[in-house]
Amino acid sequence: NSAEKRQDMLSVHQINNAINNDLFILYKQNIVPLQKQKMGKHFEILLRMIDNHGNIVSPVSFFPIAERYQLSSKIDRWVLNAVYEYFDHHNDQIDTIDTVSINLSGHSLTDNDLEKFIIDKISESKLPPEKICFEITETAAITNTKRARLFMNNIKSLGCKFALDDFGSGHSSY
Repeated sequence: NSAEKRQDMLSVHQINNAINNDLFILYKQNIVPLQKQKMGKHFEILLRMIDNHGNIVSPVSFFPIAERYQLSSKIDRWVLNAVYEYFDHHNDQIDTIDTVSINLSGHSLTDNDLEKFIIDKISESKLPPEKICFEITETAAITNTKRARLFMNNIKSLGCKFALDDFGSGHSSY
């Protein structure tokens, strides 16, 4: 238990370091249909962290700790800031895409400050809100249904979409 707690603290330090020093990296993964059909250009934003040795670390290794120590909203803020900043500087690419999917952590759905941050970003950005789809997990959506619904309705009223991620894999599906 003590060794695990020490490892968590080291990871918390690394996560905070990544947030403060831009040691996260974003990738885009194309979303393509399995069957031939006319479909626009859709992709999902994927997050990785760069560790102290320059290695790329999957979120599976750091995100559970980020959620446990309430850092996930800070990470979501970093991701959103990076995505919007990218498209503000590369607005020539906006017309070529139909949907950008961005994952939000479960904690973000109850973070009023993050909700305001998203609304401000949408209002200030050149990226049209109808091109944004926020993905939340099924588990996050049902953990605090009332607050999640309010959060989603407030963001959807600006034109964004929402999708359930990992549907059918959570405990709620049982």
